[in-house]
Amino acid sequence: MVVYADVLFFFNCIIDFLLIGITATFIRTSPKAIRQLIAAILGGISSFYIFVDANNYLLDIFYRLTTSFIIIGVAFGFKRFPNFLKALGAYFGASIFLFGVTYFIYSRFKTPQIAINNTYFYFNFSPLISISITTVVYLLIKLIRQLSSRRIATNECKIEFNINGIYILVDGFIDSGNLARDYLSDSELCFVTEDLLFRLTGYKDFSKIILMPQYKNRYRAIPITTLNETSVLEGLRCDGGRVIVREKVYFFDKPIIVVSNNLPPNSDALISAKALEKSPDKILKGDKIETY
Repeated sequence: MVVYADVLFFFNCIIDFLLIGITATFIRTSPKAIRQLIAAILGGISSFYIFVDANNYLLDIFYRLTTSFIIIGVAFGFKRFPNFLKALGAYFGASIFLFGVTYFIYSRFKTPQIAINNTYFYFNFSPLISISITTVVYLLIKLIRQLSSRRIATNECKIEFNINGIYILVDGFIDSGNLARDYLSDSELCFVTEDLLFRLTGYKDFSKIILMPQYKNRYRAIPITTLNETSVLEGLRCDGGRVIVREKVYFFDKPIIVVSNNLPPNSDALISAKALEKSPDKILKGDKIETY
């Protein structure tokens, strides 16, 4: 079978994009679309290895492991090693499953559209069939994500913010109707009281906060559009954050806090329920809450 480099690249980009999507479904998180796309492109580039006549089994294993580490790291990040290992395991599991299904079809039906050489599969489908199959699989993955998305059983939670080495844990509220976010940085917005802003920074007024060197680069002006008007919210980027709901902890990377005077009673912070469906989580063991 003749192998064309452009077709090989295209197919492997699609396969890696789907594998990353399946991995995200398994570990119940959602990588940024740009990270998923870049990781898939790197997977497509890595497929050119088949043109290298290495004939070295150990080198082949090392190359595949290395490319897998890079793909998962680009898609999901390297910051939290346990989450990276979980994503890597799910990626390997999805890859092994896909390999098994493909090999079953190859060995059972001996279809001429599939060939195998040096443990690599080669496909010879028309572009229309390929795109159609890919679309169907992707839609199935999206459906599985929606059906398996986590539902928050309570609106009450604990929310912790970390800024410049200061950690503050407060009573929070999960709002299912709040979809606000900073689309420029893709960071989650957390609405907090003036008192919490003062405890974190020593100031209640953003006009003073932005004059301080340690907070100047953290200031954010976020446009928000409602049915009646478009306004700009003033926010401050934190170093990290987490939401504790019963036995689970949801982690956030650099959330943005915005002051609000309309928080629910007995709550110092409010976050969107949608944000929890996209963040990595950990199960609490007893009453132990892991730190950053």
